[in-house]
Amino acid sequence: MKILEVGSGVVGHPHHVFLRDDNIVHFDIDRNAFHVEVLGDVHKLPFKTASVGAVNASHIFEHLENPLMALKECHRVLRVGGLLVLRVPNGSFFKWKSSGKDHLFSWNQYTLKNFICQVFSDVDVKSFLRSVGGRRRRKFLNLLLCLFMGENELVAYCYKT
Repeated sequence: MKILEVGSGVVGHPHHVFLRDDNIVHFDIDRNAFHVEVLGDVHKLPFKTASVGAVNASHIFEHLENPLMALKECHRVLRVGGLLVLRVPNGSFFKWKSSGKDHLFSWNQYTLKNFICQVFSDVDVKSFLRSVGGRRRRKFLNLLLCLFMGENELVAYCYKT
């Protein structure tokens, strides 16, 4: 089963999930992206329809000018029964903290599900707290973050039916 990792990213980003396997294709628009194997734009994926078993898109959809078009492309390349795992920052968390100029879109748990349901009919959105700090301080910092700001990452599991 072929797995597509959209937005290979840059080494050292805290949200980067590096997947390694012969069946994984690393895709990015930036030729300097980490471990990129296929260059291109997620708005027009260079893969055949229903040719991929799973797509991993970690922290890229908030940067896209047209996330709906990209979502439709991910749906197009997925096989029936395939899975899209979509990670984005939690918009509720970033109300308290600037998310940066490069974030064009922001979602909370409900708006993300409504957005994805425009294309996928089987969607499950979970909210998580991404770990921060060193080992000694991690539990305390995570507790403070969760108490004052809520969970800071949304993960959507989207199944193509």
